[in-house]
Amino acid sequence: MLRLGHLLLTRALCFAAHASSDLSWYEAPDNFTSTQQPGVPLKIEQATDLTNYTVPGGLSMSRIIYTTLDAHGRVLPASAYILWPYHALPANDTSGYDVALWAHGTSGVFQPCAPSNYRSLQYHFMVPYLLGNQGMAVVAPDYAGLGVGSSPNGTQIRHPWATSPANANDMAFALTAARAAFPQYLKPNGLFVALGHSQGGRAAWGFSERQAISPLAGYRGTVLIAPAGSPVKIIENAMEDPTAAWAIPSLTLQTLIIDAVTAVYPSYNWAGYTNQTLDIYHNAFERYQVCLPTSNLLFGPIVANLTNPGWQNASEVKAWADLTQVGNKRFAGPVLLIAGNANGSDGIIPYDLPISSAVLTTVNELCDMNEKGGWDQSLQVVGFKNVTHFPVIQASENMWLDWVKQRVKGAAPKPRTGCSIESVEAFRGGKDSWKSLAPNFLVDWVNATLTWEYTL
Repeated sequence: MLRLGHLLLTRALCFAAHASSDLSWYEAPDNFTSTQQPGVPLKIEQATDLTNYTVPGGLSMSRIIYTTLDAHGRVLPASAYILWPYHALPANDTSGYDVALWAHGTSGVFQPCAPSNYRSLQYHFMVPYLLGNQGMAVVAPDYAGLGVGSSPNGTQIRHPWATSPANANDMAFALTAARAAFPQYLKPNGLFVALGHSQGGRAAWGFSERQAISPLAGYRGTVLIAPAGSPVKIIENAMEDPTAAWAIPSLTLQTLIIDAVTAVYPSYNWAGYTNQTLDIYHNAFERYQVCLPTSNLLFGPIVANLTNPGWQNASEVKAWADLTQVGNKRFAGPVLLIAGNANGSDGIIPYDLPISSAVLTTVNELCDMNEKGGWDQSLQVVGFKNVTHFPVIQASENMWLDWVKQRVKGAAPKPRTGCSIESVEAFRGGKDSWKSLAPNFLVDWVNATLTWEYTL
């Protein structure tokens, strides 16, 4: 058992980044039923009080609770935010605001970990503030289980981390619901681009695959930043070479995968955890509903003893891996995939290493399917050398921001079908740039253990 002082510290660290400790707004409204259509707004907050947020002056925000579908097709309530630009629409406008449909990276797995209740919306000037200041409306789902933690009857809604079909549904139905909630600003056929980072990169990848089957009007493409094709493959490759620099942080993903498998297949019941991990999970992690920064502090010290040998061979884990694999099916382009490449990986996700979980391994297989299947879709892959998982967002900002703006403004040239793979070299080779997996928004005044808390 963890000491009480450690438990209290983890709780304090987790909630310091939140706009409010009062989560009553996220209670599922009584007008929710499991027979409703997905994409229906259930609750609308026209103007969020931004007193405890860091949202830039001029931007404003709304929140909604809406209906979505889980991985099994069941209707759930979920939450999202809409970040509004400063400039009003012209009086005679008929097309509404251009939309950036933003999918966030890992924030946690519990109700308090909803980015819409983070002071800085988790990604602040790296993505949502930047897009809002460019004149776009940002529609951003929290994902099911984050924010709205239970149905009106009290049934818990578990967040299925990195379960790409479910996370992609959250994206699609957030946009549908936002359009219904604010029809004067967001039109049914208004132009939009989807984009995401890390877990959100997988969600956005799944969304591009969803678009090939069930398209939403106005779609102009998808940006994937630091996505992984298969987290389970990453773990298996990391187990084969656990001393590799990229493998050490990747192995911490085991706790998230096992929790996600349990969320999708409850009978699995966290079977892959060791007794020590189960103790920490239930008596600290779950009990205090802590989020990403604190979960790293809790599980990092026991990374060598997180899981039982062979846990990834369980039938439920294999089913989850098959369900959530992205990059192995038809997609709707154009797609721009951006990845960090610092000695073969971005510090967590392998890029061009000769292993099954590498981004380029998945991409090469997908490009072959695109060509042989006659899909005629566009996939552009760009590896940024000497940058890692979060810094690649900023290193590539000029590229992906121009790409998004051109497409929602209708100024982009017709995308060339097929695949292209290129590499971008850093000025001075990147040898003088800052090196870390985390965002670089802090200086020496903050304790190293608190960097995630303050940067997100």
